[in-house]
Amino acid sequence: MKTALACIFILGAAIAQSAGISTGDASAAADRSKINIAYSTSVLGYYLPCNCLDGEQLGGLDKRAAFLNQYRKDYGDVLVVDSGDLLNEDPEIPEDSRAAATLKADLIARIYKATGIDAVTPGELDLVLGLKTLKELESKYNFPFVAANLVDANGKLIFKPYIIKKVNGKTVGVFGIIGDTSEMANRVNEVTGGAVTVTDSLKAAESVVQELSGKVDYLVALTHQGTTRDWVIAKRVKGINLVVGGHDKRATKEPSVADNTLIVQAGEKGEYVGMLQATTDGSGTASNTLVPLGDSMAKDPKIEALVGQYNETVATLYGNSGKNKAAAGKVSIDSPAPDFTIQDGDRTVSLRDYHGRVVVLNFWATWCVPCVKEMPSLVNLQNRLKDHITVLAVSMDMNSATYHKFIRDHNVTLVTVRDPAQKSSTIYGASQFPVTYVIDRQGKIRREFSGAQDWDDPKIEQYLESLYR
Repeated sequence: MKTALACIFILGAAIAQSAGISTGDASAAADRSKINIAYSTSVLGYYLPCNCLDGEQLGGLDKRAAFLNQYRKDYGDVLVVDSGDLLNEDPEIPEDSRAAATLKADLIARIYKATGIDAVTPGELDLVLGLKTLKELESKYNFPFVAANLVDANGKLIFKPYIIKKVNGKTVGVFGIIGDTSEMANRVNEVTGGAVTVTDSLKAAESVVQELSGKVDYLVALTHQGTTRDWVIAKRVKGINLVVGGHDKRATKEPSVADNTLIVQAGEKGEYVGMLQATTDGSGTASNTLVPLGDSMAKDPKIEALVGQYNETVATLYGNSGKNKAAAGKVSIDSPAPDFTIQDGDRTVSLRDYHGRVVVLNFWATWCVPCVKEMPSLVNLQNRLKDHITVLAVSMDMNSATYHKFIRDHNVTLVTVRDPAQKSSTIYGASQFPVTYVIDRQGKIRREFSGAQDWDDPKIEQYLESLYR
């Protein structure tokens, strides 16, 4: 038991040091003159590691959960907030992808609720999922959407305008607003079929500030409107202590200061957890850190299990047979490669159509730096060995326009298809990209390559030649 406790303390120290915070016992660290605030911005539905920093995969809700749990043990209460576009990335969701998009939104809401979430302002991309979906999540998980300027056809608020919470003995208010520019307002109205109207954001903020005046020690605005508009609200509406902004995906290591109001964002895709410690003594001082969720971070096993359950559900929903469902989670070398069929609007691709040829099956995405780095050598490989092999590149991109632009700009001439529902990668148990499977002429998996490869390497070509000669 002593060894286990020592390991826990070391882990807590490592996490705290990565966040730039000194370590100590929980009772000493829980400074009641400060408020601990954890914030996320523009997560865009990314529950797995997604992007890279010097080759390191960043992000993952399992790592986020482990970090927050340990932080609470070491430093006491934490206010946890999000400024919108949490659940979805795609500006349009094709009908054949809607079930998967809804399932993923449910997973993220469930994980955030299990980890502890106090307030979320819905962004316009969240609303693409449908107002009905968001209200169902609100009801199912008591999910704390807040929006002081989103109203229905009768002019009634769709979500509660604010929440109030005790944090380290201090009373904190949190309210949400979405931008009221004509572009944003029209987009919200369009994606909700006229069911949602955006009202004046400044008037809504002023109304909340007036209502909460004298009732809270610290007031947080969750805004989904962009940094320029955040400066406007910070200067025009007095009484806001912190603006957690969103929409333009900025990562602010040092808070901006507009008069006495701090403005922060935490980047995108869940790569970082923003951690701010604010004082309530009137000095306006605060320390802010963007904690990178890198490879060395611990993972929460309960959240990993939830992700595994989600993968099984997606495999059931999209798998071609019970055999594919059994394969979900991880495939094995020398086992039959699970078949799949993908139709993305451009083409229909089935793995079985390439039986009798050596297939290099690559799972990738335009937002994955190593994927982009290795793509030219994959194209070269296909061109060199086109008479003997097929490189099949399956993209995980949700955004069709981004995907097609990449294909054009980079002259990707090999067989590629977009699988926004991630049904094929789920069947293969692929969770980090790129990952590539070499399938022989009999349809068996012979090799797995994790991470970017140099497909111009003569040794790889010699290996492939051994499979088709």
